[in-house]
Amino acid sequence: YAEGLAIHRERNPFPLACGRVCPAFCEERCRRGDIDEAVAIRQLKRFMADHEAEVPWTPTVPAQKWPERVAVVGGGPAGLTAALRLAERGYEVTVFEAAPEPGGWMTYGIPEYRLPKAILRKEIEAIKRAGVEIRTNTALGRDFTLDDLMGKMGYKAVVLAIGTQVSRRLRIPGEDLSGVIHATDFLRSVAMGQAPDVAGKRVVVVGGGNTAIDAARTALRRGAAAVHIVYRRTRAEMPAQPSEVAEAEEEGVQLHLLANPVRIIGPGYVTGVECQAQELGPFDESGRRRPVPLEGSEFLIPAEVVIPAVGQGVDLSCLNGDAPETNRDSTFRVNEHLATSREGVFAAGDAVLGPATVIQAVAQGNQVALAVDAYLRGKPVVNARQMTPYRTAELTYKLEDYAEARRAQMPMQEPAARAHNFNEVELGFAEEAAREEARRCLRCDLEYEEYMASQRGEEN
Repeated sequence: YAEGLAIHRERNPFPLACGRVCPAFCEERCRRGDIDEAVAIRQLKRFMADHEAEVPWTPTVPAQKWPERVAVVGGGPAGLTAALRLAERGYEVTVFEAAPEPGGWMTYGIPEYRLPKAILRKEIEAIKRAGVEIRTNTALGRDFTLDDLMGKMGYKAVVLAIGTQVSRRLRIPGEDLSGVIHATDFLRSVAMGQAPDVAGKRVVVVGGGNTAIDAARTALRRGAAAVHIVYRRTRAEMPAQPSEVAEAEEEGVQLHLLANPVRIIGPGYVTGVECQAQELGPFDESGRRRPVPLEGSEFLIPAEVVIPAVGQGVDLSCLNGDAPETNRDSTFRVNEHLATSREGVFAAGDAVLGPATVIQAVAQGNQVALAVDAYLRGKPVVNARQMTPYRTAELTYKLEDYAEARRAQMPMQEPAARAHNFNEVELGFAEEAAREEARRCLRCDLEYEEYMASQRGEEN
């Protein structure tokens, strides 16, 4: 397992974390799915990482360092990945993190029942062992400026990986009532042990993404009497992972689909949410059908707490008017090499993509490290966004040659039990189950190697 894990870490320094929270985009292209179901790639990577978790990993870094130092602002998955990759290329790297702990959204946004913090800390400690310095409780705009980094502090390149920390507002009457707390603030407070009291209260979460689902399931675990999710489109349009939605329903979260809040009601504090039924109309600029309100369809959901989870933006106030150029949605405007409009300043992660996944942030961290290295060495810049394609050659299979073998199911806590604790929901594969699942792989890599050998005229 150690050898396989080493290969995985070449691209991803967070196999323990991503083995738990990755949406597994790769499974969409897994050829086993042409026969029955895709290989459980995420779960197998988790098994591999869990198996080796007690063996401390120290990334290999060169003894001789380049003279240029690099600053990374933001200690989330993009920033930490970039820092590690730059350290592996011989740079002294300092990560500046505003929060008490590094990890970004992995630490302060993803609930403990999905990603235990003790697991995440092991992976962050490995990055520290590579020589990366992480300064916590050190905030851009409060403790230093971008000019400071590039001037008196002596850094020759800066990576802005500050994430999306600002919740978008509903922009409906009543949003400022007592009892309204935005999802990012709610999840962060829970992670820091300062959770708002929702015990015995009725909670309405507005939104259909993973953050909305996390907030709803967290409220349930904090003792809420009832939890409702209001989403203006259908289940098929929900951005959240279908498995997360299903698990929330199993735990007792109630979904109100094709419904949109029009006002939050209460005499200074929340007593309910007035909603209006929707139907799907023409397609909008996002490629989804636009919700259209149905006249006379208003209904009330009694509640004492409302948690909006309708998107996040970049907090540019920390740059004190010193920000590189940004897009309309407040993300940084970058070129194909992830360079901003300011010389020597790059950006990566959610601050470029908007709210995305951990694995997408990791990919950006890998890419921006290549770009920074090329910039500092004066080399031609590789296309920092170019990724190896899923398939480089078209290969064919005779599906009838393969017997059906159903995908292994992840053992989980029972819904009735897990809804009342923050213990990890997914329990992990046993070794034999993992081996059996791995045997379902069609070994496309081997066939590809044979194909490449035939192109070179080599004997197998």
